[in-house]
Amino acid sequence: MCLGSNSTFVYSVLFEAIESWLSSFLAATFALPDPALFDILDSPTPGTSLAAALTATAITALVLAPIDLYRITYLSRYILLSNHIIVKYSSQSLLHASHQPEPNQSQH
Repeated sequence: MCLGSNSTFVYSVLFEAIESWLSSFLAATFALPDPALFDILDSPTPGTSLAAALTATAITALVLAPIDLYRITYLSRYILLSNHIIVKYSSQSLLHASHQPEPNQSQH
C-alpha cells in the first residue's frame, strides 16, 4: 500500500505544479489576469479566463494520465490480491474447522 500512497502523492504534487504553470502560461499568452492572483470573475473576459483554466486542467490530466493509470491499476491489484488472500485464509480455516472431530457430548 505504500507504493500506492507514493504514486498518489507524486500525482497530486505534479498535478498542482503543472496546472498552475499552464494556467499562468495561458494567461500570459492571451493577456489575461493571472489566475493565481485574481478570480476568474474579476477578469475583463471571464469566458476566456474560464476556457484557459479548463484547458490547463485538461492538458495536465492528459500529461499525467500514465501516472494515474498506474496508480489505479496498482491499487486495484492490491485490493484484489488482499481480498483473495483474505478469502483464501478464511476458506482454509472453515475447511480446517469442518474436518476436526466434534467433542463427545455424552461426557457430563
